[in-house]
Amino acid sequence: MWRHNYQIFGIDFTNKAAKTSPDFACFIGREPGSTKDYCYPYAGKGTPKSFGVRRGAGRLTHFGSDVDYSPSKDVNDRVQQVVDSSGAVIGWQVANASNETTELFSMDGRLLSKTDRNGLVTTFVYSDTDTPPEIAPRAGYLLKVQDPFGRALQFTYNDKGSMATMSDPAGNVTAYEYESSQNLSKVTYPDGKSRTYIYDEPALASNLTNARLLTGIIDENGKRYATFSYDSQRHATSTEHAGAVEKYTLTYPNSPLTWMTDPLNTTYTYRYSNILGVLRQTSVSRQSVLNPYIPASASTEYDANGNIARYTDYDGTATAYTFDLSRNLETQRIEASGTTVARTIQTEWHPTFRLPARISEPLRRTTFSYDAAGNVLTKTLQATTDATGTAGFNAVLSGKPQVWTYTYDNFGHVLTAKGPRTGVNATSTFTYDAQGNLSTQTNAAGHVTTYSNYDANGRAGRITDPNGLATDLSYTARGWISTVTVGSETTSYDYDGAGQVTQVTLPDGSAIYNTYDDAHRLIGVRNTLGNSITYVLDAMGNRTSEQSKDATGALTRQITRAYDGWNRVKQITGAVQ
Repeated sequence: MWRHNYQIFGIDFTNKAAKTSPDFACFIGREPGSTKDYCYPYAGKGTPKSFGVRRGAGRLTHFGSDVDYSPSKDVNDRVQQVVDSSGAVIGWQVANASNETTELFSMDGRLLSKTDRNGLVTTFVYSDTDTPPEIAPRAGYLLKVQDPFGRALQFTYNDKGSMATMSDPAGNVTAYEYESSQNLSKVTYPDGKSRTYIYDEPALASNLTNARLLTGIIDENGKRYATFSYDSQRHATSTEHAGAVEKYTLTYPNSPLTWMTDPLNTTYTYRYSNILGVLRQTSVSRQSVLNPYIPASASTEYDANGNIARYTDYDGTATAYTFDLSRNLETQRIEASGTTVARTIQTEWHPTFRLPARISEPLRRTTFSYDAAGNVLTKTLQATTDATGTAGFNAVLSGKPQVWTYTYDNFGHVLTAKGPRTGVNATSTFTYDAQGNLSTQTNAAGHVTTYSNYDANGRAGRITDPNGLATDLSYTARGWISTVTVGSETTSYDYDGAGQVTQVTLPDGSAIYNTYDDAHRLIGVRNTLGNSITYVLDAMGNRTSEQSKDATGALTRQITRAYDGWNRVKQITGAVQ
């Protein structure tokens, strides 16, 4: 999946407002097209004391204080200045702990590159003053994201600075349209199908105007798929799919408290606490009209760094956690804590990477070794006599260890994988093409499977098995499998606009047809002979009834299911599945 997932806001060390607004937090990255000033507080000699990175999921990570660039205790990312030979700051380097990549930002906050542990670099290219206006209206817009093997996503923008098109490595174009306020109104995919977005419908947006609240989605089949509503404070109050199914409603009696009712009419009460500046869920209780006398609650406690210290589930069973607070890595977990069936799992971590070095659990210890890039070189599985895990790494070992070993190329691709069997060849080998695609896979018996005819998006067009039988694959413009040809026999797949499989045509010409409701739920299957299965779903999407009929329409099997308010099957009537 190709995805650019950054929304990055600006930093400018020349901004004069910084000197007059010492408490204004600054941000790495610039929002293209913004006319607002960028203010950056200075600590001492012209360097910012705080700034932040906003990532695609909306999370904003703050760095810095009056002393250094340390983030909050619950943040594991780290930032440092990049300086030239004279000591002048020329950029910023962020160590992203979530995927252990290093992100390089320019002085004006543009993400220039991401480098993974193996040294593979993804680059980001931006518009400049020479960029044609039909590509981008001004400098500073992301034009291209290129992976380490040269595959790239490319972008263009309208005159307002909103993304107009995205082209994938094969040249397939996805186009974007906007309302006058630049809300995204339509996405047209490479197959010509489009999805439409609706905003500020009065009955759903509490009659607010220009609130830019998403209230509806029309899918690629031209059907209204999703509906959202809001209160006058712009809080979401409901979300549902077509036919009022899968509907969740929210109310906010007081902060920090939220009531949520699910599609089965079970009510949940969520409570939150502010921990290190973030609202974190501390408890949730639920009560169902179908289980009115069985209220239940779950609770969560946190340590000083915002890590979960204890979680108690709806049944009252607790799991206790201990973390290394210097790295926010779990070192111990006790499941069913305080009971006679408690299980203890302990973990020791690699000193550099956020990767486990040793894991101790009941009756087993697992040990890993890594190369300098963090690729697993060995995995050793060793039985122990510790049935509960309480002895941890002091447990008595039992029997012989099982060892897996691996080798890699310079890109971090697995070249060999050797299993623990002895006395026989237990090694599988792999080769790759110049684009990093898997070319061959040879198993321990010497059987070779080859992969070839890759398209520009990295999808294999042909797979040849060890007997020489080739499977050819073709894809739609949106990346869905279109045909699978094994030898001379072809199976084809048809889709509706939303990507749901509507027909599978088998090599003998027979077919299977699928039917969906407007909420994208499978409700029927039939074959060429006229045999059919019909599904009835409840508001949660559970199958409450299945009816199978033969070609004459005669009922051949019927199954009904009943669910409790907590979405658990409580009764099945009919044939056993």
